[in-house]
Amino acid sequence: SYTPEDIRYTKKDDALYAVLLGWPGASVTLKSLGSEGPVAADDIVSVEMIGSEGTLTWSQDAQGLTVQLPAAPPCDHATTLRISLKA
Repeated sequence: SYTPEDIRYTKKDDALYAVLLGWPGASVTLKSLGSEGPVAADDIVSVEMIGSEGTLTWSQDAQGLTVQLPAAPPCDHATTLRISLKA
């Protein structure tokens, strides 16, 4: 069984995808994406959840990229965040 700590990443074109294998609740912090890591806040255009409408509120600090999530997941399986990056 997966937990909210189980997150996988992939990248295609100008987007980074974070696959959440367990539903974290109201928010998730992507620790790999801290302000000192590979993606700076200035590089992020938007954060969306695939299967859910609209963009999500997010912030970044040394601890990671924290994203405020919808009240419920869009499906019963893994959910995916699309982090759109500047070209």
